[in-house]
Amino acid sequence: MQPNNPASPVISQPASSAPAPAAPSEYISNPFLNSVRGLVQMLKVNPVSVMLSGLVGLIVVIISFIGQGISTGVVNTGNTSSIIVVGLVSAFVLLVGFLMLCGSYNIIAGRSLRNEVVSVGESYRVASKRIVNYTVLFIIYWVLTGLLSILVLLPGIYFATRASLAFFVFYEENLGPWASIKRSFSLTSGHFEEMFAAIIASSLLGGSSGLLSGAISLSPLVGRYHDLKNLKESGAEKPKVHYLNWVLTILALLFIFVYIGIAFLAVRSHSAFNPTNSPSSGFPSSSDFNSSPNMMNVPSSTYTN
Repeated sequence: MQPNNPASPVISQPASSAPAPAAPSEYISNPFLNSVRGLVQMLKVNPVSVMLSGLVGLIVVIISFIGQGISTGVVNTGNTSSIIVVGLVSAFVLLVGFLMLCGSYNIIAGRSLRNEVVSVGESYRVASKRIVNYTVLFIIYWVLTGLLSILVLLPGIYFATRASLAFFVFYEENLGPWASIKRSFSLTSGHFEEMFAAIIASSLLGGSSGLLSGAISLSPLVGRYHDLKNLKESGAEKPKVHYLNWVLTILALLFIFVYIGIAFLAVRSHSAFNPTNSPSSGFPSSSDFNSSPNMMNVPSSTYTN
């Protein structure tokens, strides 16, 4: 009979904490590289559609100038009903054309991100099916941006930047107007400076002229949406922010406030040189000149013999 061996003590091993998920390797924080990558992706997958959409954009601009000329001619006739009708029709045509163009660009950008070729005709066909909801999104976005910018400019800038992906995810994820804004806020949470700097970078790269203007203006959204969506799905922590994001954000905000300050001082200066006709202004008002037959209110007896 063998003696019972005492039970071996159980040594508890410390639970090893799992390493935090790594951020996607393709994440690009540099705002300029992010914008260039988005533009290159669009041109690589859908070069013809991008260029044709730019041509359509130029046609819309030409039509707007023609509409302004027609409106000016009608205004000169003095016919009130004609002025109202022509104004409403011109505004409607331009608005629909602009929204269809924006929708087409977002569809081309989304397909390019997925390496799918899409024709201009197909992009307009898809855009036309959701033009009503896209218009609602457009109105919500700009009305809220305007309201938040009335008293203090910063809330408007903050909202416009955080919601800037709404037009892209509207088509890419097939969401409604308000859901698109909420989704954009979710993706850009903690990434305001990267979104804002990317938009500024695309403007500096030439997003205001030429056949590529629309593609360049969308290029930061393509890159940022790709990175932020993958980052959110991976559950990784926010990667290190490239210093150019802070540089562009600070410089852009300083420029905006300096510009507003100069405009405010210019208005004050103009008011000082063109005072209102009030008693406190120190200048004679129109009533002073009209109350007497003499221009300087000098008694008429002065001029009599």
